[in-house]
Amino acid sequence: MICKPPSKKININPAILWKVILIFQHIIRDEMEDKYAEVFLPWPNAVTDVFDFEKNYPTETEIVMRFIENITRTHQALPQRIFQFKHVLREIAPVFCSIPSNVSQIFEAYSFSDSEADLHLQKEIIKEALLRVLSKTELPIVIVPEPGKPKESIMCIYTYGNESILYNRKLNIGFRPEAFEQENPYELLKRHNIDADARTFRPTFATKIGELYTPGQVSIRSSFMRDENVFSDSPYFMGRYELDLTRLLDCVIAKKHSKRGVIWPDSIAPFEYHIIAIPEKSSEAERIYTALHQSGIKVIWDDRDIPYKEKLSFAWLIGGNNLIILDNTWDKDGKHFKVVERSIYGGLPCLSVEKIIEAHKKRS
Repeated sequence: MICKPPSKKININPAILWKVILIFQHIIRDEMEDKYAEVFLPWPNAVTDVFDFEKNYPTETEIVMRFIENITRTHQALPQRIFQFKHVLREIAPVFCSIPSNVSQIFEAYSFSDSEADLHLQKEIIKEALLRVLSKTELPIVIVPEPGKPKESIMCIYTYGNESILYNRKLNIGFRPEAFEQENPYELLKRHNIDADARTFRPTFATKIGELYTPGQVSIRSSFMRDENVFSDSPYFMGRYELDLTRLLDCVIAKKHSKRGVIWPDSIAPFEYHIIAIPEKSSEAERIYTALHQSGIKVIWDDRDIPYKEKLSFAWLIGGNNLIILDNTWDKDGKHFKVVERSIYGGLPCLSVEKIIEAHKKRS
């Protein structure tokens, strides 16, 4: 039984959704530095001439294999590790995101090794990197092994999840229900070196946001391997790793929202401060914006010539975690102003630019 999703989606500015996805991409690129090389592989219907395919529409795996074939000349060149960001169509649309159609932004990585031991090493490297990325979302993430398959699913514990798993919240360990059906649960836990009672694993809703797939040995027939001194069918050990950034974004919004809008975790927030001012305080707002921006703080200032209430309503669509409000009620001495923290819906003590910058430096 699947939990029924809400009938109303959270209203968020589409440009802000894309900005948060770009933040995710930046975080992933930092993690992949010196580990994986970023590539930009063409679409399947555009590679016939690029990679000299005989058929018009090769599969995605064939494109990746041909690319690796072209850059790998000997086994000494292994391991090869690549990643890319791409768009794909999904059957299930996001629940909370107001994202048009079912288009998802996907992080995809491949590793090619010359041994099974190195393949498992590459899998652990990418798993640790992705878990560090996911930790910035403050979401409950669990790695779930797929029974009978060389695959692990990255799942987010999610009230409106489209799948059900058996989950131990204390140990943060999960299994597919069929895993407990196909094998004695106590033997299964013992085989995975888990010291826990099988009865502590409760049915829990979750959604799949990625996977770690290691099919193992594959063969690549390469043009450079047709020499007499090199065997033609060379064994490679391939791993494929994926993270659905759009689905991940949907989970973040589900966990971090209120009636007014989304409250982004600080590490992925598009802006840390959002300045709203009445026309009489425009010069002061500009001074605060310049000071915060020069200090490396993510800040946005709504300087449009529209009513104050419209600016406030727009702020909820953007999702700034802290609102700096400049009106006639506050900022009486020209130095202090009201800061509204969205997560607690209350006004913090009157702050100054100096105090905000000082707090930012301490956090950094």
